[in-house]
Amino acid sequence: MDKRLDHEDGRAVDMMLDPTAIGGNRSEVSMSSVKMTSRLKSVSQVLELLGNMPAPEPPMDLLSKTLRRIEEIGEATERVAHPSAPSQRPATQSRPHA
Repeated sequence: MDKRLDHEDGRAVDMMLDPTAIGGNRSEVSMSSVKMTSRLKSVSQVLELLGNMPAPEPPMDLLSKTLRRIEEIGEATERVAHPSAPSQRPATQSRPHA
C-alpha cells in the first residue's frame, strides 16, 4: 500500500503540531471541516502510534564518551582561561656569553 500525503494532509499535520501554523484563516478550514476533522483524527492516530514505538537504546559507551567530552571541554576552557606563561629562564641563560 503506497500512501502519500497530499496538501490537505500536510495542513492537518501542521494544525495538529502547531495550531497557529495555518495563519488564522478559519474560512479555509471551515470550508471542508468534515474532511479536515477526518484528517486530524488520522494524524492523531499516526502520532499516537509513533509515540508508542520503542525508543532506541543508547549506546553502551555513552557514559564514557560523555565524561571524556566533558574533560576535553574542561581542558580546552582551562587553556583559554589560563594560557601557559612563557618560560621564565634566568636572564644569564638567555643572553650569549661575551
